Amino acid sequence: MAATPTKLGFTLLELMVVVAIVGILTALLVPDASRQVSHAKRAQALAQLLSLQLAQEHHYLVYGYYADLAVLGAAPDNPNYRFHIADITATGYRLVATARDGHDPECAELTLTHLDEKAPAQCWR
Repeated sequence: MAATPTKLGFTLLELMVVVAIVGILTALLVPDASRQVSHAKRAQALAQLLSLQLAQEHHYLVYGYYADLAVLGAAPDNPNYRFHIADITATGYRLVATARDGHDPECAELTLTHLDEKAPAQCWR
């Protein structure tokens, strides 16, 4: 009696199940990964706003007034956010970081004032 040959490999059904599982996992993980990238870009912008705040406060301690970015010489280089100083007076300022290309719609504009007021609050957590 001849031995029956053993089958090696996978059936089409088994391969389809594996492809379906990989597709489901990918669909679940890709949005989370893009959200984490957005959070990382925002964290970098927040750190740069805080750095600008330190530069402003140092300038105020030395010269007695707040300055613009050109005087501070501290314009951050960030491909994801544009920085400027709004509402600047001798005794106050509002630092603004605006998201470029709409990559962060929930926190499109981040602000920090001379009174350490941060807006929007949920974006600073």
